[in-house]
Amino acid sequence: MKIETPIKIYAAIFILFQIFSSFFPSHFNWGVHFFAFQDDLFRIIYLLIVIALFFDSLREKILKSINSILKKIKNTNIKAIPFLITILILAIVSITLPVKTHLLGDGALLLREISNIWMADEIPPAFNHQFLVGITINLIRNFIQIKSLEEAIVFYRYYDFVAGIILITLVFYLFKSLKLKPVEKVLLGVIILCSAGIQLFIGYVENYVFLYVSITALMITGWLTLENKLNIIVPILVFIVAIGFHISSISFLPAILFLIYEKIKINKNLLWIILGAIAGIIIIVLLFLRNKFLYVLDQAILESRWSFLPLSSTKNYFSYTIFSIYHIIDWLNANLLLAPFGLFISICIILIFRNVINRKDSVFIFLTIASVFGLVFTFITHFALGMARDWDFMASFFVPLLFLNVYLIWKINQLNSLSNIVVLFSSLIMLHTSSWLLVNADEQKAINRMSLLNNKKLLGRIPQLNYYETLGSFYYWKSDYVKAKEYFEKYILIESGNPRILGNMAAIYMKLRDNENTFRILKKAALANSPNPGVYINLGVEYSRRGDTSNALKCYLKAIEMDSTRSKAYANMASLFMNQKKYELARENYLKALNLGLNDPIIYRELGYVSYYLKEYQFAVQYFEHYLKFKPDDENAKFMRDNLLLLLNHTESENK
Repeated sequence: MKIETPIKIYAAIFILFQIFSSFFPSHFNWGVHFFAFQDDLFRIIYLLIVIALFFDSLREKILKSINSILKKIKNTNIKAIPFLITILILAIVSITLPVKTHLLGDGALLLREISNIWMADEIPPAFNHQFLVGITINLIRNFIQIKSLEEAIVFYRYYDFVAGIILITLVFYLFKSLKLKPVEKVLLGVIILCSAGIQLFIGYVENYVFLYVSITALMITGWLTLENKLNIIVPILVFIVAIGFHISSISFLPAILFLIYEKIKINKNLLWIILGAIAGIIIIVLLFLRNKFLYVLDQAILESRWSFLPLSSTKNYFSYTIFSIYHIIDWLNANLLLAPFGLFISICIILIFRNVINRKDSVFIFLTIASVFGLVFTFITHFALGMARDWDFMASFFVPLLFLNVYLIWKINQLNSLSNIVVLFSSLIMLHTSSWLLVNADEQKAINRMSLLNNKKLLGRIPQLNYYETLGSFYYWKSDYVKAKEYFEKYILIESGNPRILGNMAAIYMKLRDNENTFRILKKAALANSPNPGVYINLGVEYSRRGDTSNALKCYLKAIEMDSTRSKAYANMASLFMNQKKYELARENYLKALNLGLNDPIIYRELGYVSYYLKEYQFAVQYFEHYLKFKPDDENAKFMRDNLLLLLNHTESENK
């Protein structure tokens, strides 16, 4: 049987599934439903293109066009042109189609955290299991100050683009080392560089972009080491770096062990060199990064029991059991997004060309081991955000499968030309990825898609909580407090005791001017021992509003005990003391609030009154004048200032 037949059948099924999903998008087809969010014209154009691609004659014309362009480039004698064009394409896409909502992964959380990363030795919580990422970003922040969410977004765009240049460089280095034909470089390059994982390099906010690069580097250096074009120390070093970018990269240890075994077979003395190098690296890590590494390792061990799917019971935590039909559907969607032809192409070539493929070839075995263990990792892991949102973490573990595709096509193409049929599925990969990028680059389309990803069959308790918090926070920052309230209330229905969420809920009720619910939720957050001083400040305001000055004062003191720089707590306490006619205490706390940077004009007005009651008329005039610079229409303040000036002038005249 010719390989073209099963590939065409699979491609047709894939297209039909895309078409079906465009009319009936849901969480159950999250890996392919992107056309549902495009307009009708886009879908019609897509349909016409894919139908045309099934004609052999058109694919031949595409091949001839590619060859013609490549010949013209070759005639320029500038070898760097393809490389520069690829980087230029990445730059254009990065500028025109950056991710807009950051609702996938932990993007929104990271944007808030990255703008205030502590420069201390501790790794911020968002970098658990990724200590090298935290170190890298902290080093960068020594040179670039990030003070706002907007600056954090710009930072990640540059961060992603630099990673993209490294990725492209690695792929070009592999193709140059393998001496591929120019047209093969283009077609095989599409498989690697145009898969959905490329989204990580286009303004995407997450910590996995360099994990993706390091796994790519691991596949390339491992391949070239087995081709005797690199020293084995190189892939070992890359493997250690990959673990630094995420400890889950340890999944590829069997592939590394095979690599070492293959090299030791040839040169047994190499074993001692490798062991010495590994020991040296471990010593360096322990000397310089011991605390960070041990912290990450400790976290991984503590959380390991929640990291993998169970065989039977979900324990009210996991989304599903490992062999559940819902898990299979979820995992197949991940395959369809990240490597839509990956498994099928590999299995197809291995079966159809079983008498041609050298299954004892060390490169084939290395890539197969890496692919299997990468896929197994994605299959057994429990993703706390749900697979649809944790696609970014999974993407790196599909990279070996892409390289196995490249290897198999390259080997078979040397004997049987596959270029024509490769045009079909590489074009479909490009169209598939394009639809994915276009959805993520449009805020409204991304939100519409996100609203579908909440099926409880695919989201366990923790993914549901993460989902509601993410959307609640998103709408809060968009000032859509009604929508934010809707999602946080859904969160509270599942988990009612989270003090952080209760604090957020109270802030929303305050924005909606719902005083009773604000008071109710703030008391609940305080009873839950909220670590947020703002909760106690706001609760103090509510107690004060109800005339309960004793509890209000306790709340303000609690906030100051937690964070002595909370200027609003001092200002609110000063107001209480004013009402109690404790003017000395009122002045003391108003001045503390000012010294801590709270430049609210009302404080100057209140200090004016305090100074008046303390008979410090000169100071009172100064405070009222400062206040009137901001509020020149306040007649009461003008009256007080003018009368005090008259009093001071009269006193001065009498003294003369």
